[in-house]
Amino acid sequence: MFAQGLQQGRQGVIGCLIVRPDGRVFAQRRALSRRLFPGCWDLVGGHLEPGERPQQALERELAEETGWSFDSLLRLLKVVDWESRGADGQILLKREFVVAITVKGSWDEPILELNKVSEGRWFGPDDLEALQRGDNDGDNYVQSCFRDWFRDNPR
Repeated sequence: MFAQGLQQGRQGVIGCLIVRPDGRVFAQRRALSRRLFPGCWDLVGGHLEPGERPQQALERELAEETGWSFDSLLRLLKVVDWESRGADGQILLKREFVVAITVKGSWDEPILELNKVSEGRWFGPDDLEALQRGDNDGDNYVQSCFRDWFRDNPR
């Protein structure tokens, strides 16, 4: 399933909703210095490296961005095709796999990449407004992922 689309010239991206047993979900705020989506809330994840499988990328990105270890896959939430522009202006085609997972490690002490993110936080269904990007382009991707998760997994 994951390879579908990647063979069509799209670069693979993995994004994950990290779910605690109490139902809260983790997001991290991108640093203001980031080229794409500065200051916005984001999912933990990133691009697949050449020859890397999505599961490997998930485990690597999770450890790099939070210090946590992968525990279990709850489910694949969605597959999203999107585009971005490279530094040279070239359009890059992406295919993002968004999954919900559980992790091992101290939930209250993630080891964040402070050169890439400014903070991490756990969100419940009543916290969704805090996930709005705060700009006027109408892209509230992370908020919509969380809203869908909480709608389908009420506590």
